[in-house]
Amino acid sequence: MRELRCVDVGRKDCNFVAQGKDDNEVMKRAAEHAKSAHGTSSMLPETEKKVRAAIRDASGALKDAEGKPFSLGHQFPQRRS
Repeated sequence: MRELRCVDVGRKDCNFVAQGKDDNEVMKRAAEHAKSAHGTSSMLPETEKKVRAAIRDASGALKDAEGKPFSLGHQFPQRRS
């Protein structure tokens, strides 16, 4: 399982995590999210390179703030400082 977090590509205000079986699936989910949540219609080659570099192996099963497993494309609740 591979994943990408919006915060890892400079979106400090977004807690979205895209997951997929490979980098291409993660990129597809990330692009769908970028379009719907951030109004991004296309990605420059430099940006795609940066985003692909931020994809990593998922570290075990992800859980929400209550410790419950969640589905792919789930957004984490905002953390309180």
